[in-house]
Amino acid sequence: LVLARLSDPRWRRRALMGLLQDQKVLAGMGNSLCCEALHKAGVHPRQRPADLSPQRLRRLAAACLALTRQSYATGGITNELQRAEALARQGAGFEERRFMVYRRAGRPCYGCGAPIVKARIGGQPAFFCPRCQKERSRPDGRDR
Repeated sequence: LVLARLSDPRWRRRALMGLLQDQKVLAGMGNSLCCEALHKAGVHPRQRPADLSPQRLRRLAAACLALTRQSYATGGITNELQRAEALARQGAGFEERRFMVYRRAGRPCYGCGAPIVKARIGGQPAFFCPRCQKERSRPDGRDR
């Protein structure tokens, strides 16, 4: 269902950050889940479904489902569970270990070490890694 919604021609030209939060398109995806799913799929929040290959759209749909389920099962943790557990053992509080990118502006990305960026996209704050989530404009995935 998520893949079908993201592939719908009516929404192919909308930025994913706003599209994922539109309750008419997908129910239950708030700002934090959007940022986290886009990061997990390696998709920049300004990209549109039209910019993504079918494979990248499938990866994003899978990330949306997986992180929503994980968040529900863990009381809101969308970070990799092993990482969250390791951070807890090191004394990190719940909010510190909960997310991969959301509310982590300026802190290093767990994947590559680049600082997480905060930008306003579609009227909402978006948190993302500029290295792991490069903005691409072509369905073949090549950079702009």
